Order: sequence, then C-alpha cells, then structure tokens
Amino acid sequence: IADFVEGNTHKVLLMVPSGFETAITAVNSRIGFGFELESSPSGTGFNVSTKLGGGWRLLTPASGGDIGGFQTSFNLNTNQDWTIVCRLIVQSGGDGRMFVGLQDVVGSGTGSNVIGFRRSGDNNFFGVVDDGGTETTRDTGVNQSGDTEHRFKIVVSGGGAKVQFYFNGSQVGADVTTNIPSSSTMALGLMLAAISGAGSADGSDFFAWREA
Repeated sequence: IADFVEGNTHKVLLMVPSGFETAITAVNSRIGFGFELESSPSGTGFNVSTKLGGGWRLLTPASGGDIGGFQTSFNLNTNQDWTIVCRLIVQSGGDGRMFVGLQDVVGSGTGSNVIGFRRSGDNNFFGVVDDGGTETTRDTGVNQSGDTEHRFKIVVSGGGAKVQFYFNGSQVGADVTTNIPSSSTMALGLMLAAISGAGSADGSDFFAWREA
C-alpha cells in the first residue's frame, strides 16, 4: 500500500508492478503493493510479460478447473469508492474463466458478492455486480481475439451505491445501481481458471486507488 497526494487530496494506492525474470510460484508470495499470489497449484506462475512492455504474465495450471491468480492480502470495503484500472491480454486455456475486480471469496468471479469484469467460456467480457447471488451485468460485446490488448476500468462511487464499467476507454452501458454488494471483506485481484489446457493473462498498469 502506498499513500500519495493528488490535487491536494490524500489517496491510497494499490498496484501490481512489472513482472519478474524468475517466475514466482509459491503461494502467498508478495508480487506488488498489497498483492500476493493467492493460489498456486502446479503450473501457476507470475513472471515478466513478453507481450506488454514493462508488464507481467500470470499463468494457470494445465489441469481443468484449477485456478491461478493474485489478490490483496487484506480486506477492502465497497463503500470506500475504489477506482480500478488495468490492461490485459487474456488467453484462458480451453475457453476457461477470467475475473478481475473485487470479490468476497477466492475464485474466478463465479460466486456471490463481486464487482468486476468476467469472461466465462468462449463469451464476451462482461461487467458484473452480484449481491448474494443476484447479479446485474453489462456486456462489452467483445471477446478476446489473439493477442489484442484491452483496457478495463471499474469506478465505485457514492459510498458504494453506483458502479460504472469502462472498456477500452468507453463506458459499458448505463451506470449500475442495483445488486451492488455491501461488504467489508472484499479482495481485489485477478483470477484465471483453465478448462482444458493452460491459460495466461499478460497485464500492465494494474492500479486501484481511493481517497483516504
């Protein structure tokens, strides 16, 4: 965690920096300001990206259903109005699952109480909020294609009363004001789950901030 001042406003910053030449594979290894490698079955690793300059690569194991990812090692509160941004190239093995954002439990964004972007199977990227199993979604209309880079942004405001999703610089659908979870036990991170074959996500500029 790092503090900084912008426009005379004190803010708190979380970030994942560039990758490491030697892959990090041990669970709970620290990989950034406030982030740890969360799940590490055989084949999972975090190292330097070969596709995004100054970026990192997260690899999933080859076994179907296994999850690889990283997230904050402490809880965040949705009423703190976090803004989350990242650049990603997602290659989910065998049309696996991807989730980036806030979630109550370790996983790939398929459970209850989440705020983030999700890709499930060979489908588009969706913005999704879920409160206790009831969700509201925003369809980007875009799937991953080859090594195409996409920019994701999530803005929580109004003390957790409103969520806005931005994809490649444009807002996705209308503001979301329903089914937003109210939780003080959220973790921020990126999770990948392969169905058949290993997957990967190359990323850069993974930041989250809020006013202190």
